Amino acid sequence: MEITPSTPSLANSAATGAAKTLAQDFDTFLTLLTSQLQNQDPLEPMDSSEFTNQLVQFSSVEQAIQTNKNFETLIALTSANTTSAALDYLGRQVTYAGAESNLQGAGIDWSYDLDPDAVASSIAVKDATGKVVFAADGPEDGGTHQFAWNGKDNAGTDLPDGVYSLSVSAIDKAQNPVSADIFSTGTVTGVDVTATNPVLSIGGITQPLVSIREINQDS
Repeated sequence: MEITPSTPSLANSAATGAAKTLAQDFDTFLTLLTSQLQNQDPLEPMDSSEFTNQLVQFSSVEQAIQTNKNFETLIALTSANTTSAALDYLGRQVTYAGAESNLQGAGIDWSYDLDPDAVASSIAVKDATGKVVFAADGPEDGGTHQFAWNGKDNAGTDLPDGVYSLSVSAIDKAQNPVSADIFSTGTVTGVDVTATNPVLSIGGITQPLVSIREINQDS
C-alpha cells in the first residue's frame, strides 16, 4: 500500500502574515500619534477625526484578517477529515465511475447504467491502445447491468495483464443513441493526499475520491 502524505501549514498562511504586518503598522501608527499629541500646539489642538478614521480602518482590516484566519482553520479541518476518509479506503474493494480497469489475471468486473429508453446495446472491451479485443451484444433494456469479463478475446485467447476499458453503445426505439454510465471495480492500493482533493490508486488506475460510488461489503 502506498500513501503520499500532505504537509499543510497554517503558520505560514496569508492571514497570519497579514496579521503580523497589520500589527507592525498599527504600532508605527500609535508611535506617530503619541508623538504628534505630545508636540501639538495647545492653542490649536489637532483635529482628532482623521486619527479616529484611521483607527476605524485598522479595526475593519483586523476583523477581515480574523475572518480569513477562521476560514483557513475551517479549510484545514475539512482537509484533514477528507484525508482521513481517503486513508480508510486503503485495501478496500470499491466501485468507481470510470471505464478503465486493470486486468490482473482474474478478469474485470464492470457495471453500467443504460438509459431507460434503451432497446438494444452492444459492449466492447478495448486495450490500452484503443483496439477492440472483445465485443458482444448487450442487454435490450435500460437499467443497471453487470458485465464480468474473463480476460479473453472473442477467440478465447487469454490476453496479457494491463489496462482495459469498457465501451457501451445503446439506442432507443427511434434508433437514436442513448447514454450509458460505466463503473469499474477494484482494490485501493494507494492514496495521494498531496493535492486539494485526494486521489486513489486502484490497481494502477488513479481516480479522485469523488469518483467512488460504493465500498463493496465483502472488502
